[in-house]
Amino acid sequence: MGSQKLNALPLVQEQFQAALPLIPGVVRTPDGKINIKGAGESQGMLQVDNTEMVDPITGSYSIDLPIDAIESLDVSKAPYNAEFGHFSGGLTSVVTKPPSGRWNYELNAILPSIRGEAGHISGIAGNNPRLRFTGPLHGDRLTMSESFAYVLNKQIVRGLPWPKDQTIQQGFNSFTNLQYVISSHHLLTLNLHLFPNRLEFADINSLVPQTASSNYGQSGFSLGAKDRLVFASGGLLSATFQYTRFSSYAHGQGTADMLVTPNGWGGNFFNAYTRTANQGEARETYQFPHRVWHGSHDLKVGGDAVYRTFRGSSSSMPVNILRTDGSLAEQIAFSGPGSLDAHDTEVGVFAQDHWAFGDRFALDAGLRFSGQTLGTAAAIAPRLG
Repeated sequence: MGSQKLNALPLVQEQFQAALPLIPGVVRTPDGKINIKGAGESQGMLQVDNTEMVDPITGSYSIDLPIDAIESLDVSKAPYNAEFGHFSGGLTSVVTKPPSGRWNYELNAILPSIRGEAGHISGIAGNNPRLRFTGPLHGDRLTMSESFAYVLNKQIVRGLPWPKDQTIQQGFNSFTNLQYVISSHHLLTLNLHLFPNRLEFADINSLVPQTASSNYGQSGFSLGAKDRLVFASGGLLSATFQYTRFSSYAHGQGTADMLVTPNGWGGNFFNAYTRTANQGEARETYQFPHRVWHGSHDLKVGGDAVYRTFRGSSSSMPVNILRTDGSLAEQIAFSGPGSLDAHDTEVGVFAQDHWAFGDRFALDAGLRFSGQTLGTAAAIAPRLG
């Protein structure tokens, strides 16, 4: 899916993840998660310019990207290439737009949507302005681009009284890209990505009022660098580094015990957590020159390493289950320190070949060897497609 088609789609939320369910085999579950051919987000992978863009701990697609920064979007339901690791389900690949050598500005979706109630205007229902500008900083050698998107959405939930009948999402997304042409065969790219987001009254419905709901928030950034060198023989050497810091939290509206009654929830939501994850990813690949031997061959070798750390806390208040007359039927209490801490290192190497016998038949074969400290120390995975 190219950028023109992505921008032309009538999406309620002007985010690229909203376009994924339009692709065959991709569905959005009732809790808002992406499912690709039966594989959930935690089993799949979202990559931007061949680097991971998921929550380092849960693997969820919690990090968004401004839609104006995307050059192409592709979903592979069976990613069998040996180059791909760290997941077992579908692969969503995003390629960002390179900076331009001429200054250009775009301003989109600047008009807010208005909410009406009982025949009167009651406020703003949403506002999602987007800004993109790109151009040269130092001739044709150094160029930059900035894509910025602000998000304000107020989702109405039927069955609750106005004005306490809405969830509120607010945040912004910024993607800055710098490209430096070292020589005609050598290119260096740097990027900075910011993605704070906040969701108030996240899980309300006709049986869960705002007072018994939970708030969710996240913040973080990623900083990446990619170096590409083309040799005189036609081989391509690519080195990539990406650092991501992702923090999130959730909490109720107060400290009262949670009440579960036949008529719905009361009190305040019982659980609160905070967590911070850091991930460093390094990847190096070499694409051999195109060769012909009983067909055409594109051979690629490389390796990658990912280091993740996670620290957080979780605390839960009592949950009181009440009978119809309001008497206490059961109380659920929680114990334990609630502190969470883990780290993991994953390393892998691979070799793969795309062997094309003609215009209609090709064979992809490869081998991947990997290991991690929290999983299998050594695993060999042959790939064939």
